[in-house]
Amino acid sequence: MAKQEYELQIVLEKRDREKQEAEKKRMEAIEALKVEKCKLEQRKEERKQIDLTKIKATEEFHANLSKPGCSIAEEADRHDAYQKWLDAEAVKKDQEIQQQMQVVRRAEIRVAEAEDELNQAIIAFEALKEHKAAWQKRVKKEEMEREQAALEEIGQSLWLDQQRKQQAREERRR
Repeated sequence: MAKQEYELQIVLEKRDREKQEAEKKRMEAIEALKVEKCKLEQRKEERKQIDLTKIKATEEFHANLSKPGCSIAEEADRHDAYQKWLDAEAVKKDQEIQQQMQVVRRAEIRVAEAEDELNQAIIAFEALKEHKAAWQKRVKKEEMEREQAALEEIGQSLWLDQQRKQQAREERRR
């Protein structure tokens, strides 16, 4: 007997491809999130370096004040200008950090959306897989019932044939 083909096989294959694409999209979203978090950490580190530079500049300023021939006014002006520049750099870096935090939040949202899409694709695929398994079970049961009916028919035919032969022998004996 020819083996039956699952009617929804094309749909099952499509659901499998959709699941694989959703898995790929999720992995790409996770990788993008990692990259953006790395950039955020880099900007935070750069901000810390600005703070350390400010501290070091202040220490150098105080050290230079005690050197002979140092003009306190000139050194103070130079130090104030450098501190203002560092403060401006710190503000820029803080803005970059805030912007990068927004980029990270958007990347996290994309990961969540990709995970939702993957979950939906998995549910759709698994539901169809269960349907196919139930269909295969039903087909197998129907095949067994047909085989059983065919065997019963053969058995009955053999029995009837045997009965006729026995009747024919009995009639010949009489």
